[in-house]
Amino acid sequence: MSESEKMSVKRKKKQDVQKTEQNSDLPYLKSSEQDESSLWHDPFVHTIFIIIVGFIAYTNSLMAPFFFDDYSNIVDNPTIKNFRNFHGLMEFLGFTIDKETVQSIFMRPVGLFTFAANYAIHGLNHFGFHITNLLIHICNALMVYLLFFKTLTTPFMISTASEDSAEVREHWYLPLFAALIFISHPIQTQSVTYIVQRYVPLATFFYLGALLLFLIGRTSLSRKTEIISYTLSFIAAILAMGSKEIAFTLPVVVLLYEFMFFEGKAATRFYRIIPIIMTMGIIPLKLSKLASLKQSQSAENMQAVLSLHDATGTTAFEYLFTQFGVIVTYIRLLFFPVGQNLDYDYHLEKTFFSFDVILPLTLLLSIVAGSLWLLFHSRQNRQYRIIAFGIFWFFITLSVESSVIPIRDLIFEHRIYLPSIGFFMALLTLISVVYHRYARLELSKSKVATISLVSVVIILSSATIARNRLWNYNVTMWRDVVSKSPNKARAHSNLGFALASAVKYDPKATLSPVDAIKLHDASLELRAAIRINPQDHVVYANLAEMLILQKKYEEAFKNVDTACGLRPEDPFPIVIRGQIFAAKDDQENAIKEYRKAISLNPQFAKAHLRLSDALEAQGNKQEATKELDIFLRLSFQESLEDLKNSQLR
Repeated sequence: MSESEKMSVKRKKKQDVQKTEQNSDLPYLKSSEQDESSLWHDPFVHTIFIIIVGFIAYTNSLMAPFFFDDYSNIVDNPTIKNFRNFHGLMEFLGFTIDKETVQSIFMRPVGLFTFAANYAIHGLNHFGFHITNLLIHICNALMVYLLFFKTLTTPFMISTASEDSAEVREHWYLPLFAALIFISHPIQTQSVTYIVQRYVPLATFFYLGALLLFLIGRTSLSRKTEIISYTLSFIAAILAMGSKEIAFTLPVVVLLYEFMFFEGKAATRFYRIIPIIMTMGIIPLKLSKLASLKQSQSAENMQAVLSLHDATGTTAFEYLFTQFGVIVTYIRLLFFPVGQNLDYDYHLEKTFFSFDVILPLTLLLSIVAGSLWLLFHSRQNRQYRIIAFGIFWFFITLSVESSVIPIRDLIFEHRIYLPSIGFFMALLTLISVVYHRYARLELSKSKVATISLVSVVIILSSATIARNRLWNYNVTMWRDVVSKSPNKARAHSNLGFALASAVKYDPKATLSPVDAIKLHDASLELRAAIRINPQDHVVYANLAEMLILQKKYEEAFKNVDTACGLRPEDPFPIVIRGQIFAAKDDQENAIKEYRKAISLNPQFAKAHLRLSDALEAQGNKQEATKELDIFLRLSFQESLEDLKNSQLR
């Protein structure tokens, strides 16, 4: 067959599909005979519903403060302060910023660029960051709606439909409620309200965009539209890869979608997806490049930089065994979002032969086996294939963070954001199938079912609003974490930091009774963290810093000595010792400590800043200026020039 004949056959097939769509009373097409409820079948009305629910659920989160590692990734991250910094991101690998921030800079430049755009528009006003996150979340919900709609009208779904096209039209509610549940579910709060986790919804935005653009090109009758759609899909895939590593699975999902919902010769269909498949090399190449840039470091430090190895030495098998239970926890939270926790205290499984490993694995294998059964029997009921696809989507998109690659934290709720799309598609379709089988009635025709689904959305939205209240106050959130993870040191230490940060400290004034209580409570939390993990030298140093504010200098010295004994090569505790001397107005010894810290790490910015303060207190403004210039250079924060001028004025 000649090339022209092949093109002719291809166009004919597409025209047949289009005619089928035009002759069907599909949910997104207006029927000539509209019934009294046709308004509720209108995609425009659905869009308004989704947007309204999104704003209702998240309006009370828009003034939430920066939180946890928002500070290292946004507030104290020099790269977002000026777009010129994006010309030389490699340079930041040599500076003393948090190692996880370094990885984000190199691996997630697209997300970083959006933070820079926020900063350029409104500085560090957190409202702007929150509204951006919410808008991305709403866009994702709308794309979930559109993806579900297009899935209902793919060649497989149409070709196996009964001649009565009204049967297809009755499924209009599936995309609507899938999108409403997705946007209102409280499990998403960690991805939306927690500003730095924008990487997740942003990657999801480009992930869904790439898939939808591919589907547009795949079903287009215009060669021009087809080429443009495929090109934009390829670009969206690249942007997804630059947003977060979870996008690595995108080509697999596109390939799966093609072979589950379209028809044709396998070779031709695979050829069409090759450009997107090529994007799978982006993330491995970046990791390889990052490794080569850090090759002078030890293997242990290398793994830390790549965030692929737990500090405790978790093996791939231990991590995998643990993830079986973690995934079941995710599923439980999607069904019943009760007991949500920002920082779970999850037990690491060391062996396969444990009920905590075997039981969840059995459940997961049963789900996978069920999805395969549904796939093989999907010719009998086309909705089975959507259920199977949703389950496959769930496990595939979760595989990057819940498989054999050890990550420091075993479980985080934001990791379920992208997988939840497949879960909700499968769940809503399963409910539809079961309800139709036993009630002999479509959900859209049942007032009881409709009221039940609307009630679910209302309950989930209320839970999201309640969850967002916790995000509005650092202390409130960390108290919640401590109540649920009482044996986790990080929970206590972060609550201590949150309590201390609420104190308005003036070294020349006496602490108010309220602030004194806050510092006392903060110290108690840090001591609790030390009892749980007595080997964390940073907590000792931070406790010493709080004791300085309470003017308990001798106890502060003891904690600093302990921190230095645990990690003598770390300049941070030494700087704290210098701060103790400075608080006692012993600038000479303070300067000695700061210089000692600088000798250990000449690029430790905080040491230069404290040394500058001590030198200025001695009246040595020339040296103080020099040290402050070094601090400014190391931190790459041009905005601190005003601080420099005010200090030396």
